[in-house]
Order: sequence, then C-alpha cells, then structure tokens
Amino acid sequence: MPSVIDIAREVKALPPMSASAQKVIEISGKANAAAHDLQEVIQYDQALSTHLLRVANSPFYSPRSPVTEVQRAVVMLGFEQVKKICVYYATQGILKKPGLAEKLLWEHSLGVSIAARTVAEQWHPDLAPSAFTAGLLHDVGKSVLLGIPEADYEGLMRTFYNSGVPLVELEAEQLGVTHEVVGGEVAVHWKLPEMLVAAIRHHHGALPDDLPAEHMNLTRVLRLGNRFAHVAGIGRREPQTGVDWASAEENPGFPAEAVKALYGKFIEEYTAERSRMQAAML
Repeated sequence: MPSVIDIAREVKALPPMSASAQKVIEISGKANAAAHDLQEVIQYDQALSTHLLRVANSPFYSPRSPVTEVQRAVVMLGFEQVKKICVYYATQGILKKPGLAEKLLWEHSLGVSIAARTVAEQWHPDLAPSAFTAGLLHDVGKSVLLGIPEADYEGLMRTFYNSGVPLVELEAEQLGVTHEVVGGEVAVHWKLPEMLVAAIRHHHGALPDDLPAEHMNLTRVLRLGNRFAHVAGIGRREPQTGVDWASAEENPGFPAEAVKALYGKFIEEYTAERSRMQAAML
C-alpha cells in the first residue's frame, strides 16, 4: 500500500500546468469569453499555436489552402471548437500515457467532458464551459495512482471491472485514499479555480453541506455527467442496461424524466463529436 508521502511525492512530481494552459482553462470557464481572448494566449505559445495549425490543416477539416496563421485558424474552426482543442491540448500531454488503463481513462474523461457540458447546458448554462473542463480532469487522481508502483492500481482497476464493486470502495480498502481526494490535491497543485477543485474532489461520496452554491451546482453536474459516461460504457467494457434515473445512486437530484431524455441527447452529441475529438488530439 502506498503511503501518504508516496502519493504527495507523485502529485508534486507531476509536470506543472503551463501558464498558457492555466489561462486557456480560465478563459474557457468564462461565459462571456471571446475568440480574441484565446487568440491572445495561443499566438504567444509556440507549441499551442503549432498544434492548432496542425489540427486546422488536418484531413478532417481539409482547408482549401494551407492555414498558416492562428487568426485564420480561429476563424475557420470557430470559437467553441478552438476552446475544446486548447483544453484538450492543455490536459492530454499531462494525462495521456501509454497503456490500456490510461487509454480507457482518457476515453472516459473525454466522454464525461461532453456529458457534463450537456447536463450544464440544460440546467446551468453559465457553467457549461467549466463543466467541460471538469469532465476532462475529474479522474486525474487515477493518473497519479497509476504512477505509483506500490499501489498496483491497474490490478485494482481489473478487480473493479471484473467484480462490480465500486472503485472508491476498493481504493479506500486497499489504498486508504480515493482517486477524487488525490485529484483534488492535483487540482490545488495546478492552481486550478476553486470551483474545479471542489468538483474534482467531490465527484464521489457525500457532498459537504458548506459548498458554495456554484461549486455545488458544478459538482452535481459533473456527477451526472460521470454517470452518463459510465452507463454508456465509455472507457469501460460495455454499456449498462436497465438504469433507473430516478434513483439517488444514478441521479444527483435532477428530474428523472428529463435526465432520461438528456441521456439520449448526450449519446447523440458524443457520437457526432467523436471525430472532432480525434482531430483535436492530433
């Protein structure tokens, strides 16, 4: 079993989130953000600029002539898509590692990002940009635990997939800590906004009564988005059937019939967006 010191050491060993990545996440979380705000950040970050131009020139978008300027790429792709590309890029270099467990984790996180955004657009539209980012980062604690050999986290995940025992129960029993707690520490280490820290730290388990309203709303949105992705089988072996969206286990307080309909909308949006996500991750 890894010690608290082992986990703290692994968190501190994570690459720092770059200033541009932090700025992208900050801008993307603002409902009134505009394309020029992102453009200002992108054009002064050589790696991010190169990535955006690579995506804009990819076969998926197939421009009539080569895109060589960030401004043209932003106009061609559109603000919403540029936001997604930038947030993907800001996080995938830190979270995406070789191996089946990491691949499934990344796929699940992508699914949750779309699901959380879909839920937020329905009930808390102002939180939709932050919900998308929270979905991408909510399981970062698993990435940390995968990096600690003594944790044998891949073995623990295999037990989870094969037994059906809730992962957080296995973590608490075998490691003495759960991935959302570790993820909260990572979010603090990266100096993410407090609202994202709270959502990552509390996306499982009992919700604290003293969470500010906006933090509580984002956390509930993330929880339902996480359930959507789990039920759809994204990053797991297969979809779940016979889900009762009225139960507290499946639904953190939203209207059950509306949730059922929204789940169908999420599946449509996820299916439509998969190709764009792959292009964004070139």
